[in-house]
Amino acid sequence: MSEWLGRRFCVAGLGIAGYAAADALMQLGAEVTIVDVGDGERQRERSAVLGELGARVMLGFSGPVPADTEVLVVSP
Repeated sequence: MSEWLGRRFCVAGLGIAGYAAADALMQLGAEVTIVDVGDGERQRERSAVLGELGARVMLGFSGPVPADTEVLVVSP
């Protein structure tokens, strides 16, 4: 069992690092929400893949971090 199983992460940014972090966390059993201020083609493609894997994705995001977040991962 992974120590990440069931932990709630929020990944800020859906670029290369954010995409990789979200993917790795989900493989470890974490519950992942991804937020990105952008809503372009690249973000939509990546969000579709991660959404299929079970991530919650919020594009065009400008609000506070989701209240259920335990750990915030900020991509560079």
